[in-house]
This record gives sequence, C-alpha cells and structure tokens, in this order.
Amino acid sequence: MKRVLTVFLILSMIFCCSCGEKAQKRKGNSPAASNDQTISSDENDNSDSQTDAQEDGTVSQAPSRDSTVYTPSSSAKSKVVKSRIPDGVTQFSGDYNNYFTVRPKEEHPGVVNFDAYYEMQISDYTGKAVSLKDVTLKVSNPKVTVIGSTLIVPYAVRKGYDRVEVTVQDKKDAKKKGKYRFDFLQFTDKATFADDFSEDTGNWIQDTEGGNYDLGLPVIKDGFMEMTIAGKEMNNGIRSAINYKQAYGSFSANMKLPANSNVVGSFWLFTSSGYIPNPEAPGSTVGEIDIVEFATGSSTAMFTVHWFDYGAFHKENNTSTQFAYNGSKFYTFSVVWAPGKIFWYIDGKLYKTATGLDEGAGSGRGGMYPILQAGYYTDYRGFNPVDTLPATVYVDWVEIYGLVLD
Repeated sequence: MKRVLTVFLILSMIFCCSCGEKAQKRKGNSPAASNDQTISSDENDNSDSQTDAQEDGTVSQAPSRDSTVYTPSSSAKSKVVKSRIPDGVTQFSGDYNNYFTVRPKEEHPGVVNFDAYYEMQISDYTGKAVSLKDVTLKVSNPKVTVIGSTLIVPYAVRKGYDRVEVTVQDKKDAKKKGKYRFDFLQFTDKATFADDFSEDTGNWIQDTEGGNYDLGLPVIKDGFMEMTIAGKEMNNGIRSAINYKQAYGSFSANMKLPANSNVVGSFWLFTSSGYIPNPEAPGSTVGEIDIVEFATGSSTAMFTVHWFDYGAFHKENNTSTQFAYNGSKFYTFSVVWAPGKIFWYIDGKLYKTATGLDEGAGSGRGGMYPILQAGYYTDYRGFNPVDTLPATVYVDWVEIYGLVLD
C-alpha cells in the first residue's frame, strides 16, 4: 500500500511540473512578453516612411502597445505651423472706435448762404458697404438735418468753424463705431461784389473783350436785369465793371431762363491772363469757367472749364446735365472756386467737381471777372430746340464772396 501511495505522489509531482512548463510557454508567447520585438519590427517596417517624414520636418512614430507615453528623441525635428492671413483679407485691428468708416460721397464746401447736401457712405473695416438699417447715424450739431443717409448742413453752421461730427454705431453691437468730422472752407463775411438790380449802379459794361456786337446794355427795371433776344443776333453779352476781378470764392447768380427757345442763357468767369500757364506757350494764361450755359429748349445745363487759350493748345472740360427745369422759375447757378478745385451747383446742390490741372482746376491766382450773357444759336453743342423769339433772360441778383485762405 505504501508503495502505491508513493508512486501516486511521484506521478502527481511530474504532472504538475508539466503543466507549469506549458503555462510558462503560453505566457512567453503573449504580446506583453514580446513587446520589444514587436516595436523593433514596426520600426523596421516603417523605416522608409519614417525617413520621408523627418525630411519634411514631421515626426512619425508607431503607436506603443503598452501604456507608456512616447516622447520624441532630442534629435527629432519639429514642424511649427504658423497661421497666416490670406491675401486680400483685412484683419480687424481690435479698435472698435474705428470699426466703421463714414464719409461723404463727395466732399465739397457748399455755396455761401445756401444749405449744403452730403450723402454719407458707410463701410466696415474691410471696406464692405454697410446698410443704414444695420447702424445708427447721429450728428453732433442739432441744426443739421438728417434724412436717411443725407445730411443738410445750413450755411450758418458751416460758417465760423462750427463743429459737425458724424458717428455711426452698430445696432446689434454697440462697441462697433465710426466717426467723421467735417472741415469746411471759409468765405468772407461780406460780399466782395453784389448787385440786386434795384437800380442801375453802373457795375456792368458791354463785353468788348470777347467781341463787341454793339447791342447796347441790357435793361434794368423792376428789380431785374433783362437780356432780350428779339431777332437772330449773336448775343447780348455784358460783364462786370472793368476794375473788378477776383480769384477764388463763391460766385452765384439767380436767373430765369426762357423755355422752348434757341436762346442760351449763361453766367461765366473770364480772364485774358493769370489762369493756367500753357506749357507750350507760357505767356498764354487765358482762362474761362462757365458757371452755367443753359440750353433752355432742352432743359440742359452745361458746366465747362477752358484753359490754354483758344488756339492749337486749347483744352476743355465739359459736363452737361438735365434737371426738372421750369421756365417760369428762378434758379441759382453757382461755382465755388478754390486752389486746385472747382465745384458747380444749382440751388446749392452739387452737380460737378473738377480737381487738379488735368481737369482745368489750376492753382493760379489770376483774377476773373463775371459775365452775364444771352445768346442765340441755331445749333448749340448738338442741342437744337424750338426756335421761339423774342426770348428774355432775367437776372434777379449776383453775389460774389472771397475765399479765406490760411
């Protein structure tokens, strides 16, 4: 019996050792046991891609098969990607007080004693137009009228350096703002030349420099100057007193022009010397600013500058416009002439601007004298209205103010 028990114990011990060896072999074949070998194999398999990646500066590493966090070696290159604003894209600077830009569509001085009209344009920091419905527009001066995006600024406000500041504010984000401040030209307090034609003051003489047509002086009666074309004479032109000339300022005449006629009513400035020197003939400095030439039958007003004399080098800048003309009403035609700029107006509203020498707006200080004229033309600049005579051009008043230069 003891011998049998001894044999059983020996067999049991042999069986247990065998099981332990098998378990150890299974344990040795597990992923954890072969971790080093697996990483080495992955690194070898990916050696080409690893090299390519390092050439362009990007580190590529096979994922670890245990919980160890991978740390690149000190020799590995690191690629830094910097953010860049695409071409043509404006980045917001963070200045909310200048988020919007607001300014007049046309900056101009306005006419003495007339309201000035300014259509304001609003854009965001990228230059994109902003609708008025998305912002609030305010003006610092209570005397300025705001109608939509248009400001109406009285002359009393523009005179004397009154501040007019315009601000815009986003309706959804009150931090977003923009501002514009007007800086108006200043004119003399008193007119440098004026005539209301209440009587014949002797201010006007026949225009003989431009050609003497021996038509006599226009009639002054009932508070008007009347220039009548009864037959098909060339013109009935006059000018101011020979001793009056002025460079720069606000020049206005209030006129009624006949309807349906070949008569052209005009108000203009002229000088035989002192305007823009002709580079081909420096001794010639003739200049002319046509404040208005009105072809009455076509309701067309023309605004023109002539310079470099009237010969081979003559230059002209002409613009014509039609408006709701009524032959029974008076209209005020004006020019504001400043160094390098000329502005044309009808009843205080801007119609044309000339800027710089190329457009005939020089900086010469040669004075010009005003001319009032009625002329008959069978074909005036392509306009050929109904031939109705006699026709009369009426002038109610003329006012000229000087420009105050700093």
